[in-house]
Amino acid sequence: MKTRLLTLLILLMPAAVSAGSSPGQATDDLLAMQSTGEQKSDNPQALSGAYREKASARFLKTLDQDVPPVQFDTKLSGKD
Repeated sequence: MKTRLLTLLILLMPAAVSAGSSPGQATDDLLAMQSTGEQKSDNPQALSGAYREKASARFLKTLDQDVPPVQFDTKLSGKD
């Protein structure tokens, strides 16, 4: 019963937050609630030290990859 109520509240929250606001305002409001802890989980999800180290290593490895050069196709302009 508790999970059904929580699911219902989560589904209705974006409509309640965004009512009468500008585009993107609902996202800003939800992010603000998360950062202040107003919308935090009752079940904290802690990561082990080993998992954090592996995730950090994966992220740092992505920084070693070169960014491929952009190739523009001139035929898209309709002019030959």
